Amino acid sequence: MHIKTITLNNFRSFRQCTTELAPFSPKTNVIVGRNGTGKSNVLDAIQFVMLLSNKFVTLRTEERQALLHDDAASNVISAYVEIVLDNSSGRLSLDQDEVLLRRTIGSKKDEFFINRKRVQKAEVLNLLESAGFSKSNPYFIIQQGKVHALCTMSDHERLVLLKEVAGTTVYDEKREASLLKMEENESSINKIDESLSYLEQRLVDLEGEKEELTSYQKFDRSRRALEYTLYSTELKKAREYLDELEHMRGENVEQLSELFESARSVHDRIRSVEVRMKQGGAELRRSRQDVEHFTRIQHTQTTTQTKQTLHITELQNQCEQDELDHQQATAELAKLRQVIVKSEAELAPLVEKCTELNTNLTSLQFKKKESDAAVESIYAMVNRAGMSAAEREEYLRNQISESKHTLKAKRKLLKESTHQIKSSSENVQEMDSTLASSQSQLSNHKQLASSLSSKLVNLKAQRDELQGERVAVQRELGVLEESRADLRDSVMNSQIAYDKSMPYSTRAGLKHLTNTLVAELNLEDNYYGPVIENFELASENFRTAVEVAAGNSLLHVIVDTDETAAKLMRRLETQRLGRVTFLPLNILARNMREQRIEYPESSDVCSLMERCLKFDEDVRPAMQQVFGRKLLAKDWDVGSQWADSSNLDCVTLDGELFQRNGAVSGGWHDSNSLKLQNYLRLRTEKGKLDEVEQKCSALERKLSSFDSRVTKSVMEVQKCEAKSNNLQHVMETTDREIASLKTRIVHKKAQQKSLEE
Repeated sequence: MHIKTITLNNFRSFRQCTTELAPFSPKTNVIVGRNGTGKSNVLDAIQFVMLLSNKFVTLRTEERQALLHDDAASNVISAYVEIVLDNSSGRLSLDQDEVLLRRTIGSKKDEFFINRKRVQKAEVLNLLESAGFSKSNPYFIIQQGKVHALCTMSDHERLVLLKEVAGTTVYDEKREASLLKMEENESSINKIDESLSYLEQRLVDLEGEKEELTSYQKFDRSRRALEYTLYSTELKKAREYLDELEHMRGENVEQLSELFESARSVHDRIRSVEVRMKQGGAELRRSRQDVEHFTRIQHTQTTTQTKQTLHITELQNQCEQDELDHQQATAELAKLRQVIVKSEAELAPLVEKCTELNTNLTSLQFKKKESDAAVESIYAMVNRAGMSAAEREEYLRNQISESKHTLKAKRKLLKESTHQIKSSSENVQEMDSTLASSQSQLSNHKQLASSLSSKLVNLKAQRDELQGERVAVQRELGVLEESRADLRDSVMNSQIAYDKSMPYSTRAGLKHLTNTLVAELNLEDNYYGPVIENFELASENFRTAVEVAAGNSLLHVIVDTDETAAKLMRRLETQRLGRVTFLPLNILARNMREQRIEYPESSDVCSLMERCLKFDEDVRPAMQQVFGRKLLAKDWDVGSQWADSSNLDCVTLDGELFQRNGAVSGGWHDSNSLKLQNYLRLRTEKGKLDEVEQKCSALERKLSSFDSRVTKSVMEVQKCEAKSNNLQHVMETTDREIASLKTRIVHKKAQQKSLEE
């Protein structure tokens, strides 16, 4: 017998990559190498796996940890040493030519294997001791320094050494153990003898009791017979009563089932009635809002109509009053015209007479002036008659000077009058042009006022139209907001039901993964989410079958690699955030390639994964792991038959599961505990909510646009009204200016006429 191969993995200086030393010669083998290359570790590995040294028989945790390869690049958690022994000589008590011994250690484990089968350490020790290998004989391996120690031994020590090498110490130990066992047996024999003497004495005492026992047994048999008869009668009655109860229970179960179905239908009707009530309440609220809105509009329109009616009444009254005034003025005008005609007829001779008198008066005044001048001239001549020639010259010279001065003053006055007449004419012409310009401007203002009035009417109509459209959009937005509130309640209830259908630790783990951990570790591209979120049902009829077939595996999380899974698991564990099972695609893809599943070709069964699910090819390994060994059967009998023959689990559409190990499950399913049903309902409600949210956002943007357009229209109406009011004020001012100009022109013309006269 000799060692054929040695395999080391993570043992001492040997790294994680498996190191195999082979083949070994049955004669002499030499291991050479530089210092530190692990020659001594090979000998320690042999002693370690074959238990040839006491230091390797029983290892504590720190000792096992010291044997692991120390590598800072990777965290080594286990190591093993494997030896293949040539047993062609039959030295080991196993009927095999090769015997494989393997020992695996870790921080919390120490395992032994013989021919790949896990065994106890005692079995390994017994197997090796039967072949002559014992931990009490340390000389199977001679280490450094042992040769010198052997040469310097005494005779007694050599004798002990020879016994150890020959293996006789094992028999000495067994002899000592046998002697101890014999001493214990002798002590036990003495105790047994004492017990036998006591029992013999007791037998004598019990002989007397035997007759009493026989009599007792006789009467006891009679008693038991009577009790049996009585118990049999009671058992028969009890069984009859139990049958009755079972029959009643069956009837009650049927009634209970009917009541449950009735209660469920009533519950469904109640929910539908509640939904209709909620919709009716929403419709009622909208109707009330419409009534309030139309009431406000009616009140506004009634107020406007009342004001317009009052204004029309005032205008009608004013028109009637103006008509009366016009009639009175017309009558008075006719009377005045008659008076004027009569007065003109009476005044005509008076005017002719007045003109004649004025002419006479003018001639008389002229004659009077001439007479006065002649008188003055006569008086001057008389006065001059008494004057000397020098005095008369002086007097005449003064008269001539005064005449010149008077002539000059009259010429100046004539010039000023001529200038005033010319200036007055120019002012009159300027006023006439100003009057024409003002009248033209007033005409333009009237046209502009007319156009502004038309524009104001159009703007008000446009404003009213925009407000009507805004009210319609606001009503539609109100309806959608109510639907959004109802959908939010439905989403919240569906989320609560979905959370209740999964364990607390799993729910907490999934929540933290989705909300925080994946984003914190930047694993969005590596995280696919739970299995339940990565497939679609081909038909709603398959929901129960898929739910039952997958079970809690629906909540397993799909990631790309085992490294990603390790990162997430460490965070969940260190922060105590929950517990989740991960499905790394790289590992599952390798397993899927190694273990191909052959599905039976039958019309009664088919692959559950291929028939019922739609998913992305990237997650096929995970779907294969969860649903790969599941068949969809058409009924109970077919499922039971194929589960026994195909080594695959079978499930029916009603949810009966036939496992390949023989277990069968089925029956009624509580809808509150169905994960897939609650998730699909939650996803549907979220989809509806997202759609309503988008519509609400679009309507809000539309409403905001309408608000800005209505505000702009109101501002334009206000600007137009302000322009119209300003234009009205300008027109009134222009009217007053035109009247003032006409008055001034008349005054100027009168003044000019006076100056001309």
